[in-house]
Amino acid sequence: MSGVSAPAGEKYISLTTFKTDGTPVATPVWVVGYDGRRLLVWTGLGTWKVKRLRSDPRVIVSASDLRGRTRGESYDGWDGCSTSRREASWSRYSTGSTA
Repeated sequence: MSGVSAPAGEKYISLTTFKTDGTPVATPVWVVGYDGRRLLVWTGLGTWKVKRLRSDPRVIVSASDLRGRTRGESYDGWDGCSTSRREASWSRYSTGSTA
């Protein structure tokens, strides 16, 4: 698998964001769409993952279940978060497998 389409058919993904000290934090999120180049997820603007993304745009994405148990490959990417909207969504561009 390559590119952003790898986890696009999933209902949930594990979204790993990074604290200011570089510590990774994985969180399951609901996938709401894929437009051919961006994987869109749903979360609240006040969540810690959004706060972490504001200071560090790096992400790791992998297919997961509702509880965040991952399966398959993981993909590096970065946030393209639109904080002007009520819902937050991210663009994720794959740079390759991390697994």
